[in-house]
Amino acid sequence: MSNPMKRGSGSEPAADSVEALSETVAQLRAERDGLRRAMRNRSVIEQAKGVLAERLDISPEAAFERIVERSSQSNVKVADLAAAIVSGHNSSPPTVAEAAPASISEVDSTDTTTPVELPANLNTLRAELPLIASHIESAQSYNEIAEALTAKTVGWAEPDHVLVMLIEPDGALRLAGHAGLSPTTRSQWERVPPIDNVPVFTALRDRAPLYLPDAEAVQQQFPSGPNRTGEALFAMPLIHQGRTIGAVELTWKTPPRMDKETREHLFTLAATTAQRCDRLSHTKSSSTSRSNRLAPTDANLLPLFMTALSRPALLLIPQFDSGRIVDFIVQAANPGAQEAATAEKLSSSSNTLLKLLPHMGSQRFLTLLTSVFNSGEPYDESNVRISADAEGTRHSYQVDIHVARVWDRVMLTWRYVTEAEQLHEPLLYAESAFDTGAFWWSAATNELRWSAGMFRLTGADPSQAAPPIDTVTELIHPDDREKIVHHAESLLRDGTHGSVTIRGAGACEGNSYELSAQAFLGTDGTLVAVYGACRLAKDEEAAGGSGAAAPAPQADSTGFDADSAVAAALAPLPATSNAEGILVSGISNGPGAHVCGSWYDTVQLSDSAAMLIVGEVHGDASAASLLRLRYAATAYAVAGKQPHELLEALNDLACVIEPDRTASACVARVDLDTADIVWAASGQAAPIFFRPDRSANIRSGALGMPIGATTGITFASNDAHLDPGEQMILYTESMMNRNDVSLSRMIEAMLTAAEATTPADALDRLRQQVPDVASSDMSLVIVRNER
Repeated sequence: MSNPMKRGSGSEPAADSVEALSETVAQLRAERDGLRRAMRNRSVIEQAKGVLAERLDISPEAAFERIVERSSQSNVKVADLAAAIVSGHNSSPPTVAEAAPASISEVDSTDTTTPVELPANLNTLRAELPLIASHIESAQSYNEIAEALTAKTVGWAEPDHVLVMLIEPDGALRLAGHAGLSPTTRSQWERVPPIDNVPVFTALRDRAPLYLPDAEAVQQQFPSGPNRTGEALFAMPLIHQGRTIGAVELTWKTPPRMDKETREHLFTLAATTAQRCDRLSHTKSSSTSRSNRLAPTDANLLPLFMTALSRPALLLIPQFDSGRIVDFIVQAANPGAQEAATAEKLSSSSNTLLKLLPHMGSQRFLTLLTSVFNSGEPYDESNVRISADAEGTRHSYQVDIHVARVWDRVMLTWRYVTEAEQLHEPLLYAESAFDTGAFWWSAATNELRWSAGMFRLTGADPSQAAPPIDTVTELIHPDDREKIVHHAESLLRDGTHGSVTIRGAGACEGNSYELSAQAFLGTDGTLVAVYGACRLAKDEEAAGGSGAAAPAPQADSTGFDADSAVAAALAPLPATSNAEGILVSGISNGPGAHVCGSWYDTVQLSDSAAMLIVGEVHGDASAASLLRLRYAATAYAVAGKQPHELLEALNDLACVIEPDRTASACVARVDLDTADIVWAASGQAAPIFFRPDRSANIRSGALGMPIGATTGITFASNDAHLDPGEQMILYTESMMNRNDVSLSRMIEAMLTAAEATTPADALDRLRQQVPDVASSDMSLVIVRNER
């Protein structure tokens, strides 16, 4: 039985053998490649036919016959001959008679037809340019573009690697086509983020070609970039109709000759490549494989998409000058941005970033937008201030901005920060500082909302929602619930606001609260909502609110008056003076001896020396802390410590016995004979010196941290001298930190007080200048040199 795979008697394989099938596949592949080459060369051949038809006044068919005939005689490919003819025509077209004679073969003199002579530029780079360009223009994929760029031409070597990369919306580059890359390298270049150590991004950023002639130049300019051992490199941006499409990178193991003609050749091919890449990115032809088709790089639809944005948005195109971004042109504005332009009465001439915001644009936004454009990284910034005075706008704005790169453009969106948002943090601080809270109740949904202060006042968990309105009454004392009902009825009846003081119950037991509320009625008179505020009432307010009188201080059965004892303990030591004319007087004032937070003392150390101490304790209920620190300071002074040593010892003591409280003090040792002074200060209360001409001078010197702030604090000593007729004032730090009185006015008030002859008169003068001083804690010591 014969084998069906066995060859016949001749040398030809059997029709159904493996060899026959392989030969058929190879033949079909050759035919396919031939057809592809023919399609690539067809454009330039058609152009050459047109050139000859015009020159020789013959038909295009006859022109093609002449080209084929001359190609056969000279052994030059039809496509190459056509490319030379087109190149010569596009540069400085010679006539047929002026064309140089063929160097490969002479024209047959017996030929009666007009010959097609070989152009003089046949073997030049310019002649090959139309052929390569036609291959790019007819490419059906990005890989075919890359293969066309690898063609070996006259004067330079064939590139070893070609990368065709297209830009993505975030500024990254995606590998669209390649030639000569290994699978490993290809996977590494699939998508490259916009980073500085990659040459293609440098070419894109500068919008200019980049040529590095050898590996040393590559390593020097891009030391941390991809490893390119033994390669020269050329990177070009792909720009089409002013838009950046992507970039092309070519590398050689043998550096090519990069003269002017070669550079022009590459620039022309880059323009052709950009145009073809732009077309391929939009085509849906079946000949373009799915892997090679990328998202369209044409951003013309972006203005349409911007209308869907709720925020105002601008689409900006970078404006370049000498490779640098100098401004951004507004290409499109969505409805929100258009409304903003209408409100500001901006004309169409304000179409760039620097024209819209001359100050902020040049100082901040130009650098910011350029950074986002180069890096591709989006950027957010909150509370950006647009000042009307600086920008010339009608209004000032506080905005949150978002900047993102979108292909070769930048999108800027913003959100106006409302006045309520700007005041949110200050209002939260006010609630904490003054023990207040806010609430809101909806009549339609019976929903209750609390601010952070309400949770703090009631001790409720702020991570949970406000309790139901029905259970809030459990926080009110049973005897005061009827009072709340009457108050609510008056709000509903009058539609106005009012306040009432109530006592707490349950978790709020022991506290009293002042409630203020406002009722809002609809157009039909029905209740819409109620909101208001709650404040922790003081003891005397709570007593008055409940109708009970505050109990008067009572002496105990032994006849001991506690308030009188505390007042006596807080009384300052007697003032100091000597016969030589150094006079010391002091003033101390507060709302009551039992809540006084400041003190002063003058400690006589010897006949010729005295220690002056002025201090205050920070926080409420400070009487006990004040007594501890005050008498400790006096003891340290008597023990012989210098001013800075006294403060250091006082700080160590406070850190042990008063760890949660701070204080400040100014201590001065006065030599009563020489009027020399050594002083040290904790806090910011440096002594003030008044000259006889009433001019004030705050002596410069080293100041220290507050007492009790931390352990191990050291204080520095400062020297001063009291001239004849001059006086010095030591004062508590809070006197200069008043919100209701300026520093200059307070100094003037103290100057007036210093002119008094008695402490009582000084206090009266101080009250005349600063009326509120009578209700504030303050102490000061005045030292006069009356010599």
